[in-house]
Amino acid sequence: MAKVKIQGHASGTGILTVTAPNTSTDRTITLPDATGTLATTADVNAFDPDGAQVFNESGADVDFRVESDANTHGLFLEGSTGNVGIGSTPGDNKLHIYDTSSWQPQVVIENASTSATTPSQLQFYKSRGAGAGVSGDYLGQIAFNGDDDTSATETTFAYIWAKMDDASAASKDGSIHFSTMVANTDTEVLTLKGGKVGIGATSLSYPLTVKNNGDCTVAITASTSTTAAVNFGDTDAAHQGKIAYVNNGDYFYFSTDGYANERMRIGSTGDVRVGTTVEPQSGTDGVEIRPSGSLRMGASGTGGHNMFEFNNPNGNVGKIVSSGSSTAYNTSSDYRLKENVVPMTGSIDRLKELKPSKFNFIADADKTVDGFLAHEVSDYVPEAISGEKDAMRTAEYEVEPAVLDDDGEVVTEAVMGEREVIDPQGIDQSKLVPLLTGALQEAVAKIEELTTRIETLEAE
Repeated sequence: MAKVKIQGHASGTGILTVTAPNTSTDRTITLPDATGTLATTADVNAFDPDGAQVFNESGADVDFRVESDANTHGLFLEGSTGNVGIGSTPGDNKLHIYDTSSWQPQVVIENASTSATTPSQLQFYKSRGAGAGVSGDYLGQIAFNGDDDTSATETTFAYIWAKMDDASAASKDGSIHFSTMVANTDTEVLTLKGGKVGIGATSLSYPLTVKNNGDCTVAITASTSTTAAVNFGDTDAAHQGKIAYVNNGDYFYFSTDGYANERMRIGSTGDVRVGTTVEPQSGTDGVEIRPSGSLRMGASGTGGHNMFEFNNPNGNVGKIVSSGSSTAYNTSSDYRLKENVVPMTGSIDRLKELKPSKFNFIADADKTVDGFLAHEVSDYVPEAISGEKDAMRTAEYEVEPAVLDDDGEVVTEAVMGEREVIDPQGIDQSKLVPLLTGALQEAVAKIEELTTRIETLEAE
């Protein structure tokens, strides 16, 4: 039996080799503390270079630290938590990697094989347990495979799966896939491939494809008092237009020419404004159109076309109809819509009360026209007149325009005001035709009567 005893605190370095018979009682090293008390007895078998290495098998709260050339915490295992730090203490993280190098990879996962069945990957499980090979619930993986070979036969792929069934992996085509699994069915929810994005879609013909088996809705949401928008442009910096919703104003708008011109607005109450931001004159639920040129309605052929139809709960009440070379403005006049039909009488007397005049409109001072003053007609042909005499209404107007930034976003909202303006009466002069016709018929009857009397007197 061979034994070695070392006393004192000798300085210097050296190598100590202990050999003993192959019995557990003789294969120990006893280490005393500073007072000479035997503190630790270590089993030499634990440090067998040909066997497994076990540190702190008794579970003492002891940190394990390995220094590198430039870092005191090249590898650090915290005894109290079991957390690991590389380049740093682990803190509250199970693994904490710290490095001050710029643009250097923090973690490298490398597989020497380029086979499609052996990618470099991270896999995620739950309830798997601490031991290797223990089964658990597979949650997904991040995997990359392939090499620099660009031949047509090379199989390369990069994908990110969540809740993926290995047996139903998608074709490995260089795309990135995000999937979910419900009731053991793998559903691909996001696909990135060839510069295209698919949401719920795997067949990508456009830069963005959104697909859903039921209702398909894309939500663009902004916080209160901000704008949610879709911008359009031919380059990253050249914004040609946008569709936006303004939260604090509660309206949609469409703009062009680098956002500088708002072309159309749809308000929260249903009002529509085209070519203007001012509230429609007919009220908050009306339509205001102010085109820079003509407002045109076209037809595909030269035959008759209903260009406009006017309807209310009673049905169709009028239409504007075009033919090959003319336009008719029709109001409903079917006999089946009318009752209490009697001939007109006293038309000449009513006609004589009308006061046709010559005048010019204030806004067109150089043009003199023939016509009527609406309130002077209302007592005799009320159906020809709309509105009330001397009526006023409250109208919105833009005091100061909105201020936009370089991206066309509203920095300062437009300052709007209200003022009282004339609510003018109107006249439909075509409604005077029945009175004119009735008066003319009465006049013709009198002329015919006088003609007969004169002819009788001349015959005597």
